[in-house]
Amino acid sequence: MPHSAPHGCVGRAPQLERIARLLEHAAAGHGQALFVHGEPGIGKTALVAEAARHAGRLGMQVLTGAAEEIERCLPFSAFSGCLGGDAASADPRRVRVAHVLSGEGRLGAAGVSAGPSWVDFATVEAFLGLVDELCAAGPVLMVLDDLHWADAASLLILRRLQRVMAQLPLMLIGAYRTVPRVAALAELRAGSDGVRPAELSLGPLEPSAVTALVTDLVGAPPGTALAARVAEAAGNPLYISELITALDRESAITVRAGAAEVSGFTAPASLADALVHRLSFLSEDARHLLRVAAVLGSRFAVSLLAKVLGRGVGDVLAPVMEAVEAGVLTGAGEQLAFRHDLIRRVLHDAQPRSVRVTVHQEAGRALAEAGAPVERIAEHLLNSGTAGGPGWSPGPPGRPDRSRPAPRNWQWTCSGGAWHSPDRTTRWPARCGCI
Repeated sequence: MPHSAPHGCVGRAPQLERIARLLEHAAAGHGQALFVHGEPGIGKTALVAEAARHAGRLGMQVLTGAAEEIERCLPFSAFSGCLGGDAASADPRRVRVAHVLSGEGRLGAAGVSAGPSWVDFATVEAFLGLVDELCAAGPVLMVLDDLHWADAASLLILRRLQRVMAQLPLMLIGAYRTVPRVAALAELRAGSDGVRPAELSLGPLEPSAVTALVTDLVGAPPGTALAARVAEAAGNPLYISELITALDRESAITVRAGAAEVSGFTAPASLADALVHRLSFLSEDARHLLRVAAVLGSRFAVSLLAKVLGRGVGDVLAPVMEAVEAGVLTGAGEQLAFRHDLIRRVLHDAQPRSVRVTVHQEAGRALAEAGAPVERIAEHLLNSGTAGGPGWSPGPPGRPDRSRPAPRNWQWTCSGGAWHSPDRTTRWPARCGCI
């Protein structure tokens, strides 16, 4: 199977081989559930799509579906979409299930509730009966993508299926994001009756796989500049593909001497729109936090972020952890960092300059009050355009603070008590509290 995989599965040979083995066991009558999870764009959909193609080659009946966010409150919508419970179906078995789902032909009258009052026992049993009949006719693969949006009733059916799956020629593959967290998904992953499902946690592509993916997309291996830009996607295949597509649309990629190169880099508007859309699953609070963090730099302290936002550290922990669990932020020693510098760059450039200036000013003020090294404070003030401009005060004369080293090659002068840049165009006062 790995040798026939499309470019969306580049670098996923070990995962594809594992799925192939599970499919063969299921086709032989030893059912198994597999849950694939990871950050958005990491390749979950491409992986399960290739698994479906391989199952078809094995002669398995393939049923595919995807949960929709808008249907989370519609009971059985995810499972019904996968099995095709439609009253207009040519299959009488599916028509029967559709009648039960719509309230007709129930066992008795109104049905018996199981769990929440809107989960109808008769409907659950009808769906399980349909799965059993389909498996009696031959091995079956069920693929449910975007399980993080699945309705609770559909997840209940999956839990019931897990109890009998080992005795059926049935393979269930569910794919979902790690964020938002869904308690029912955690229960599915835990299994039942001592039987745990298989799991695949998809991480970033290895550098060699990134090179292979870019070569496949462009037609030539990436040169130094293009490789540096691609590295900002941190091994996320979807972000890499969208970056290459956007650059190609702008005719920014040229192939010379057998290598693909890009000159300069300004994120195309189409790329910015695509990446910002990919973050829409995060809460508004988390997205606002990321926009501010993008201005602070690739790495930043949580305390500085909270100070710039005008909030306490405890108030920003929830959105910070949401971004960490979503794979947007990651730990970097005592600080946090953007996992994909491409996202940071796009979020930074998408904001008006006036907003970026304000954030840099607040960051410089907060760092000065915290006694940070002078070069860190100067970086933000220089980016804000306030250093040496209106409102800039050198502060009273004083001796250089050796605990706050000046930026490299800057010189100390007693006149005004300030550090000066090598070209003498920028000065930084010894006492930073005068901002």
